[in-house]
Amino acid sequence: MEEGVRGLGIRMIPTEEANLSRRFAPFFVLVAASLLLSIPIIRFGLPFGMDSAEHLSWYRCFAQQLWSGEVYPRWLLGMNGGLGSPDFFVYGPLPYYVAAVFRVLTLAPGRESAELGISLWLALVISGVAAYIWLKDLVGGIWAPAIGALVYMAAPYHIKTDLYTRTALAELWAFAWLPLLLYFARRAVRRRTVSALRGFGIAYALLLVTHLFTALMFSPVPLLYAWFLSGLRRRVRAVTELVLSMLFGAALASFYLLPALAYQKYISPYKLIETRPDYLYYRNFLFLPGSDAFLRSLSWLTAWTAAVAAGFFLIALLSSSKHNVISNCASAVGVGHARPLPGSRTAPPTSAPCANNNDAMFRDRLRESVYWSSLAALSVIMMLPVSGAIWKMLPPLQAIQFPSRLNVLLTLAVAALAALAVDGLRRIHDWRTTVLAAGTFLLVAGWSFPIARSMGYQSPWIAAKGAVNLDYLITAWAQWTDPKLISLRGIPLSESEAQVAVDGGSAVVQQWQARDIVFRIAEDAASWVAVRQFYFPGWIARDPDGRSLAVRASSPQGLVEIRVPAGETEVRLSMPYGISEITGAVVSAIAILGLLLSWLLHRPARRLA
Repeated sequence: MEEGVRGLGIRMIPTEEANLSRRFAPFFVLVAASLLLSIPIIRFGLPFGMDSAEHLSWYRCFAQQLWSGEVYPRWLLGMNGGLGSPDFFVYGPLPYYVAAVFRVLTLAPGRESAELGISLWLALVISGVAAYIWLKDLVGGIWAPAIGALVYMAAPYHIKTDLYTRTALAELWAFAWLPLLLYFARRAVRRRTVSALRGFGIAYALLLVTHLFTALMFSPVPLLYAWFLSGLRRRVRAVTELVLSMLFGAALASFYLLPALAYQKYISPYKLIETRPDYLYYRNFLFLPGSDAFLRSLSWLTAWTAAVAAGFFLIALLSSSKHNVISNCASAVGVGHARPLPGSRTAPPTSAPCANNNDAMFRDRLRESVYWSSLAALSVIMMLPVSGAIWKMLPPLQAIQFPSRLNVLLTLAVAALAALAVDGLRRIHDWRTTVLAAGTFLLVAGWSFPIARSMGYQSPWIAAKGAVNLDYLITAWAQWTDPKLISLRGIPLSESEAQVAVDGGSAVVQQWQARDIVFRIAEDAASWVAVRQFYFPGWIARDPDGRSLAVRASSPQGLVEIRVPAGETEVRLSMPYGISEITGAVVSAIAILGLLLSWLLHRPARRLA
């Protein structure tokens, strides 16, 4: 028969090859979808969003110092017209490291927009693949998790808001790690393996060094998930194991986390809110009367996404209920359980385990549907003014500034519900679920219109922007200057100004590097000299003999001023590594060593005792 088929010119595909193609088909679909959603990025580079200029400025300085040999740039020397900025003492560095890797493709400075664009596309791809891995573990099969992953990638908040409207680089990268955390959390609860807990800790570390606000919002989600999935006797233990894994992830991320916690008092989000009233959480609830156009649009997109989540939940619920009825009916008529033979007192062997497995699967699907629909509902409620009292009672929650950030959790929930719904449709068909599915997927297809509109607004905007590298967080950290000067227009940006300003003597700069400046100065009398760098706690000055020189912030500009002695002397102004930086690096190194030892000592599938 095979020879006859070949004679007709038809090629027989071996079963293994067909299975391999089918197995990898979802990944090709996800990559193709990411390319389609990233067409403007491929053409123009970094999208023109609300935060684009800030990210481009930060990355331009970060990459320059990184490729000059500084392993972890924290003080960005080129920011604010060369006056510097401490933003990366607190801001997550991982997205900028990823973008900097692509310098080997762009080959030279000046292509920072393209490098950031490639980084954004990679974040989108990883988010889709990670969602597929998580959802495949959740529902099995191939196309149900693939459709859920596509929903996750194409959700309006993910693409329209975070990518094209806000260009929230760090939050967009956070989308890549959240599905992995849920995947490892699920495996840790179900299989209780060392490798699952280890993977959870690594993924949590990646989230911490990417975006602390998302980590703050998301951290309760896997803990509640573990509690929800576990039996009564294992709940406390399951949650405890995940908490310990989180602590291990925090240890891995300590090189960033400890300095960020130590310096946040100087670069406080609360200080930023004081100087930027539009960042107050109660001014950013959805459907708030008098909202601006962006918040109004985001409100309706959130309601749209919530409607999709509700549709998928009803499909999953109906299909699970229908499946349970069929399973029970099959058991009653003898399909699931064999009946006793006539005249016999004993029953023949039955297929009860099959029915039990069906019931267990039904319970799992129902439990998952309830959990994710509850998370979706809670996320929406917390974005509305009705939740104002809760926000007021939880000051740490106020630090995230925008309640709309909880759309991240809503997007996760709608992806899980989509996979559960499609998996249910695969097994059960009736007119109610068919009509509901058609309506829900029509709503999903409608997302393409606002997304396409945002994509159409993109253009090669970078050419029209200069390389001034202004810092929008300056009002959060420059607390020792005249508030009138601490604005994007108030910063002294003249590149022609002297790097070291003296009144009567002379100064020659010998070294000008981030956190390390050396100059020789000759003054007739002891005096204060200004160095063209913003003041920040941590700057110290010494003479050639190692004696400390007084340092203060100039008034009202807020530059570094040093008290130098009379005569000619050499001055070194530096910002040495602080205790938090050194401790953080040591803790991370110990955690990495422990991770390596764990890999060597434990088999990949070893279960916990």
